[in-house]
Amino acid sequence: MSFPAAVDAFVPRDFKEFTMCSKTNSGYISLSTLQSIALDAKQIASRDYASRIEEPTLYRHCERSYLFGLAIVANGFPSGTPGVPQIPFAELQNRLFHANMLHDVGLAQHSEVVGHPAHAMSFELHGGVMAYEHLRSTDASIDSERLGDIVQSIMTHTLTLPRGSTTAVGMLLQLGALFDVLGYDAFGEGSLNSLVNRRTVQEVLKAYPRGELGKEVAHFLDMMGQYKPHCLVLAGLPGFAERAAASVWPVDEAEEKGSNE
Repeated sequence: MSFPAAVDAFVPRDFKEFTMCSKTNSGYISLSTLQSIALDAKQIASRDYASRIEEPTLYRHCERSYLFGLAIVANGFPSGTPGVPQIPFAELQNRLFHANMLHDVGLAQHSEVVGHPAHAMSFELHGGVMAYEHLRSTDASIDSERLGDIVQSIMTHTLTLPRGSTTAVGMLLQLGALFDVLGYDAFGEGSLNSLVNRRTVQEVLKAYPRGELGKEVAHFLDMMGQYKPHCLVLAGLPGFAERAAASVWPVDEAEEKGSNE
């Protein structure tokens, strides 16, 4: 399986509407293929930044979300839709990598994060501000469209809105992150079955173990409810904290379910 030359630059925000225009088939794509795309110095800088200020469990979540997003692209993400602008795969991958590496910076407990002036904001907005600053510091001449897409995708990645459009990067960031936290039932039983092959999941989990991510996310949401009741994630999917705590992705479970080749 290979990556498309380009995909739709914009897709419906609503998940049900999105699935109607996608052709995902959960075909197997190997971890080695997902990791075969060379990273430039700026992407490596974003990875180094995330790994430095985020807790290991949170950082591994970012790596898995990126790989799951790439798998979704290879599995039939909308492309060639009449009247819809296309984004070349190389540009998509560039933005998607930065967005995934930086999307949960606002959750980290590093002194640079908790001491940042935007810390009182909802974590998605706080993280987006820090991502903006980081990207500008590593590339003062970064294209405004690329910068805007990455930052806005981070700021809105927990919102599940019923109308309008989002960018390909925004949808892939949301799908990859939600899939990693909630699994195949994120939007209802079996709702994400067609997005990522179980054998691919198994390989990704072996490379980047999940650890106690579900419990850590649930704890974070409980803290948000107390100190930031206006946090955007609390307006997202119902019962998110409880579902995150109960969601488990052990490698042996993936093996028991087998692959969907």
